Amino acid sequence: MKMKEAYETIRANEDGKNKKSRRAYGRAAGVAAAAAIALIAATPVMAKGIGKAWDAVTASMFGADEKVQETYEGTGLTQTFETPQERADAEKSDSGKSNTEKPDAKKALPSQTVGGMTVSLKQVLTDGYMLYLSVDVEAPEGIKIDGSSVFDRMRLLEDGKPCEFGGTYGINSSFVEDEYAVADNHRAYEVVCNADKGIRLDGKHLTLELTDFLTDRGKQDFETAIEGTWTLDWDMGEGYHGKTLKVDLTGGSSGAHAALKSVEITPLSYSLYFDYDGTDMDLFDDSLWVEFVTKDGQILNERGNQASLIVGNGGVTGKDEETGLYCSRESFAKILDLDELAGVRIDGVTYPVK
Repeated sequence: MKMKEAYETIRANEDGKNKKSRRAYGRAAGVAAAAAIALIAATPVMAKGIGKAWDAVTASMFGADEKVQETYEGTGLTQTFETPQERADAEKSDSGKSNTEKPDAKKALPSQTVGGMTVSLKQVLTDGYMLYLSVDVEAPEGIKIDGSSVFDRMRLLEDGKPCEFGGTYGINSSFVEDEYAVADNHRAYEVVCNADKGIRLDGKHLTLELTDFLTDRGKQDFETAIEGTWTLDWDMGEGYHGKTLKVDLTGGSSGAHAALKSVEITPLSYSLYFDYDGTDMDLFDDSLWVEFVTKDGQILNERGNQASLIVGNGGVTGKDEETGLYCSRESFAKILDLDELAGVRIDGVTYPVK
């Protein structure tokens, strides 16, 4: 199936067409793996060691402990919002201080209540290729939210127009698994966007629209539990930009018809860029395995290690017309602390990361 998807993607790109992919190449597998290692977030109480800057569910799903949160504070990787209670507490503590003494306030929490259901945007993650929205949904007592629940329509708008990303891209949304539910009527909803040509939303005004909450009576027989549209607006801050490792690897597992030219690494994903002559599709299998070596000698994504914190290696997402290189991208199951990364190991050779 992966080979078939790779062929179809390349053909679509060669024809100059955009392909909206429904496959969540990255997060779908990542969430499943993260569930096995996640810190507990099944209650509204913040788990020990998870920190307070991030939304509890998002931090738990991505394995972002206090150190990780401190590492990426102010880098553009994450964007959090201030709740009304936090604002009131801050105003109380800031009373009597001069404007120069007051810290910069976070943006107000985008939130709306319709039909007794409150929907709030708790956190945004972006690394230039993936946009992840963590949305808190709390229904009235007696209405259960589970993994089969859906919104009848989801739209993501950029400056008032539907978001369109170049090349191959996908937008997926769903309620998170039971492990992360706060209560029967209170659960996180995630929206995941992936784009092989990048997601550049620095300073853009975004709008998330969710219309009509549906529950499944069984066998995908859906009924409208709450009718209405929830509209969340916010302005994106400066986005995160990762580290690029220059490599010139010809042959080996990448095949005689391709040369691996660079590896781009962000806390959420990695990308492999190939110079490929187009004559041998063996390039697009899983034989080129990428491992990540930390400063303390730990190997992440070690081949054959089922407990790896990084899920697999990615399928090809198409050719970059500007560089002429083909790209293979994969998302991580948990956030990678780049400050602790020493190198990338490919075909047994470790390339240092500075």
